Amino acid sequence: MLTVSLLQIFSEELAADDLILLTFIVTVLLMIITVEPLRRDFQDSLSSMYRFKSADNEIRYPASGFFHKVLLILQSCLSFALMCFSLTAAGNIPVGKEMLHLLKFFIFALLFYLLKIILYSTVNGILYKKGAFTVKPSRWNGFFTMVFAIFGALFLVIPLLIFFFRLPGLFGLALAVLIVVFMEVGVIYKLKSALFKNEHTGLSFFFYLCALEFSPLALAGLMFTK
Repeated sequence: MLTVSLLQIFSEELAADDLILLTFIVTVLLMIITVEPLRRDFQDSLSSMYRFKSADNEIRYPASGFFHKVLLILQSCLSFALMCFSLTAAGNIPVGKEMLHLLKFFIFALLFYLLKIILYSTVNGILYKKGAFTVKPSRWNGFFTMVFAIFGALFLVIPLLIFFFRLPGLFGLALAVLIVVFMEVGVIYKLKSALFKNEHTGLSFFFYLCALEFSPLALAGLMFTK
């Protein structure tokens, strides 16, 4: 009842319809359920991505069960969908088709996650068998799921600012780019410190980044702008 009342009070003032706002509220609640119980583990894992002065060559991520990981991925995909919707909705989506567009963004986020997991599992598995890596592919997959969940939590700030505080879409897009840069810096550092420890693997490291990090991001950017 409280949720319905809030939607009725603010629906005429907010930059989104009732179903979109309800999806936003559900996503926030889902994030609280999935992230809050492991908040300290997430904080420690995130801080380990930026310990540049003291090399941290361990891959850290919160330990959780299969169902909890599914909820994390679901929450992150919803956050990404809401962010994309908030950046593209103004005057571009016909009335009555908002949820259809939100579903499209959600499917895109889910496919992006699955693509990255497949790439990591395949390439890292080959390199692990050849002895180039000492880290099992499953550990990096767990780390990436954690990173994906943090992306979702950070991305959720953008629709919050746009829906409730009327932040211009251009500023929201700039904030999204800053979040991507911030997180990718940590991921690249962990790749170099935890996987590519050998100083003579510079060229291999560059090719790895192009194939598994930069190319998927570029593809996502192209798909988003269409």
